[in-house]
Amino acid sequence: MNFTKQFLRAWDSTLASALKLPLNRVSRYDFLAKSLNPFLSFDGLERLHTQAPQTLVSMRVIDRLASDVIEYHTKAAAGLAVGTGLLGGINVLLGASVDTLQYFGNLLQMTQKLAYLYGWEDFRSGSLQEEEVRARLTFLLGSALGVQEADLMLRHTALRGHSPHLAEEILPKETALKLYKNILRSLSYAAYICAGKTILCGVVSDKLTPVLGATASWAATYYFIRPQGLRLKNLLGDIAIETEEMQGRLPQGSL
Repeated sequence: MNFTKQFLRAWDSTLASALKLPLNRVSRYDFLAKSLNPFLSFDGLERLHTQAPQTLVSMRVIDRLASDVIEYHTKAAAGLAVGTGLLGGINVLLGASVDTLQYFGNLLQMTQKLAYLYGWEDFRSGSLQEEEVRARLTFLLGSALGVQEADLMLRHTALRGHSPHLAEEILPKETALKLYKNILRSLSYAAYICAGKTILCGVVSDKLTPVLGATASWAATYYFIRPQGLRLKNLLGDIAIETEEMQGRLPQGSL
């Protein structure tokens, strides 16, 4: 368990550093106002400051916008992977590092945007402790990567209100560490897969043809990150509908 604690501290520090980059910290209102501008009046856009999008537009609109977000970041990550897939020789190690960083950057941005579309508050809000922001993002990333315990935790906390406090959840110490261990293991696997894919495609570029290596890198990245976005979208959509129905703000079956 000591190793898990050390790994958790290392991840927490890494995530904190990543969130200091303006590109990785998405503004809730700016993103929602731009995305929902075609569907809302000026008054509706102003209400986004205090209301969840699903109280202003249909879930069908939100789902379509979520799909657009996933497609955008999937293509962005895949497009950048083309360049790293062209690198051969010793440069392939540099390419693997760059590709892994840009993959996690796109995944982190996509995660925040999907959360905003489905009613989560601003991760940049002054009302949130930084520890809570990192806890929420860690669980959301874990859910995107298929960690079922993260799904259950998000459902459990969100259904008690639209502002889950994951960092304050009272769990037995061993249970909490096991939960985080599963999430961190999945994050590590994702990093290994991303780096391994880049190295393999770099070898293909070096030994066979750069076009083949670049194409393989694009396809591998596209079909790696897209299911992660879809998985998170489906979970957040289900939670949003269940929460709104429970609170009586969304008629059952309203789409």
